[in-house]
Amino acid sequence: MIEARTGQSAVKDSEAAEACRLDSWKEIATFFRREVRTVQLWEQHELLPVHRHQHRKVGTVYAYKSELRNWWQQRCVGRNHSAVLPPSLPKPAGSSGNSTLPHQITLAVLPFESPASDLADPLVANSLTERIATQIDSFMPARLRVTCSLAVAQRHAEGFRLETAAGKPDADYSLHGSIRCSPEQLRIQVHLMRVSDQSTIWSSNFEYEHGDLQNIHADLAEKVSRALSNHVLMSRHVIKSITVKPAARYAYLRGRYLWSLRSSPSSLFKAMEQFKLATEIDPNHAQAFSGLADCHAVLGWLGAIPREFAMREARKAALTALAIDGLLAEAHVSMGCILFDFDWDWEGAEREFLLGIDLNPAYAQGYCWYGHVLVALGRNREAINAAQIAQDMDPTSPMVGLFLGSALFHDGQIDAAIQQYQHVLHMQPDHAMAHRGLGLAYGQAGDLLPAIVHLRIAAGGHPNDASMQAALAYAHAKAGERDKAETLLKGMGQGDDGQNVSFIDAAAAFIALGDHDTAIRYLYLGFEKRNARLTKLKCDPRLFALHSDPRFASLAKQMRLG
Repeated sequence: MIEARTGQSAVKDSEAAEACRLDSWKEIATFFRREVRTVQLWEQHELLPVHRHQHRKVGTVYAYKSELRNWWQQRCVGRNHSAVLPPSLPKPAGSSGNSTLPHQITLAVLPFESPASDLADPLVANSLTERIATQIDSFMPARLRVTCSLAVAQRHAEGFRLETAAGKPDADYSLHGSIRCSPEQLRIQVHLMRVSDQSTIWSSNFEYEHGDLQNIHADLAEKVSRALSNHVLMSRHVIKSITVKPAARYAYLRGRYLWSLRSSPSSLFKAMEQFKLATEIDPNHAQAFSGLADCHAVLGWLGAIPREFAMREARKAALTALAIDGLLAEAHVSMGCILFDFDWDWEGAEREFLLGIDLNPAYAQGYCWYGHVLVALGRNREAINAAQIAQDMDPTSPMVGLFLGSALFHDGQIDAAIQQYQHVLHMQPDHAMAHRGLGLAYGQAGDLLPAIVHLRIAAGGHPNDASMQAALAYAHAKAGERDKAETLLKGMGQGDDGQNVSFIDAAAAFIALGDHDTAIRYLYLGFEKRNARLTKLKCDPRLFALHSDPRFASLAKQMRLG
């Protein structure tokens, strides 16, 4: 009797272990709500616990959820921040988690039926229900909440409608189906219904040969997720875009075109005019308010408008966009930029960027701006991955190309950064920011003549931008041209609010001049003025000489970058 119980216990333990196992890179990536490339980099560089079948090819991998959870917790503790966690992972103590989104769609996954006279095992139907619910739950979790409970199942079996005691639906949509088994194949029928009027939104039949149930589950969940995207999630935003007045939409598109250039403040001011026009024509144009927020944020970063004004107007526009459409990816990305550049709230910014990416995985700017947070936190490989994804989506965008160059630069891949900046200049030869990036990269490589040439071109294109002058001073200082460097740096950052000054560039120039005390003083001055460009404090390779200075360590700690 004892032996029988022991055997049963071993079987249960084995089944539990299998249920907690992820059997492919795709499942591991879904667990973390990341791209496959990201989790593969985690394994290579951060010891993500992934196992391989020794008797199979190298690419056959698996992982246990418990080990992944422990690794994630240690990673968060080691980085001294509470990173955004996937829904299936426990949050560190004190983490506030994601805010509740308005208009989140609720889907009730009901048990798949298996007729008693059929050859199908009822456990197969139950397993199918649970696996589909789990996989759909990882699909756009910001927009879709999936329920699959025994209470719902029991009420469905008893013939009740999905309603609460107050007569309101428990869910917006329901998914149910049936599974029939013949000696040759499985036949699965799926129905997606709107709960409020019991109308069928989508239905389909699928046939599978007997085989690996896990692959059947994954394939069916993917098909259902695609149907949800086409018939439920995307349709809501299609309706919203259709209702936007045509004149407002044209103004918005003109604004986004001008925004995409943003090689100078003038294009941003012109973009802002178009976004304002769009909101005047249609006060409910959420995307236009998001565009306004982006323009104010970047103009504030460039120092073209006062920082306090930029922060106030950007935040107001982003909140207006979110109030109009709480599920608009652009609005969450705009809010992430505000939290990053103005508030220095790294965790909050990461949360908003990931939410924006989750809501619209095809929004390249979301990956770019999320990459800035990753660079600031020293997670350079993840930042490069985000930049590469953005470039794959928008290969002709100079700004996307610039960010990839910046990510490579901060990761110490100077030769690759030089090639990337050259690629951007091939697309747009007069792009001042590309000349600046290329000049800094040449300077870091010790190739000072082309560094000075490109930084001089950048400064000439922005004669009133003190940050360009500071970058040029850095190159002159490295070249031993002390008088030229000191002339460019004279009085820098002492007037107005100092927002058009890159205190990091000035500090880098003073480091090259051998004056570490003045470099530290400029960094603290930037901190006092809440200079937006100070977010790169820990990752800029030109400042590495200061990392052993206790004053630098204290500043990094105050910025929560230590």
